[in-house]
Amino acid sequence: MGGYPPKGRENGGREVFSVAEYSEGFKEAMIAKMTGSEPKSATGLAEEMGVSQSTLSRWLREYGRVGSTPMEGRMEKQPRNWGPEQKLRAVVAYEALEEQQKGKYLREQGLYAVEIERWRRQVLAALEKKPSKGNPESRRVKELERELRRKEKALAETAALLVLKKKLQQIWGDREDGR
Repeated sequence: MGGYPPKGRENGGREVFSVAEYSEGFKEAMIAKMTGSEPKSATGLAEEMGVSQSTLSRWLREYGRVGSTPMEGRMEKQPRNWGPEQKLRAVVAYEALEEQQKGKYLREQGLYAVEIERWRRQVLAALEKKPSKGNPESRRVKELERELRRKEKALAETAALLVLKKKLQQIWGDREDGR
């Protein structure tokens, strides 16, 4: 199989290893062996194929999402590339599960519990956040509220003056005759 890592070679008395380049087909075949109907562990497959266990595990994390082919949309499926809506859905779905089902959900989605917890904290922080004082809308609202209070005071003052004027007219009557 063309997927074996290259052996070290001598270079001036020291052994030099080159990084193996694996074809996408080889990677997909390894992932299929780890996720197929009779899955093999990354450790067992590493011993069998001569590929490091950490490399196989990384491929599985990068490519192996339940319900998808290994290469299909791998970048979008990585949780670090999820949008806010997907993260919120994941938090809500996770929190709705019973404790026994949470581990299975995390594995299926390729998530870690710490990611869910971090996203949950971000959601709560966003919900608790008060509008900033520098926001143009909040400044406009405060300005309008201030103007409304000023006009209410002026209206109350005018109403009070009208009431006093009427009372004075009742007490002294109309004094239009010049006295």
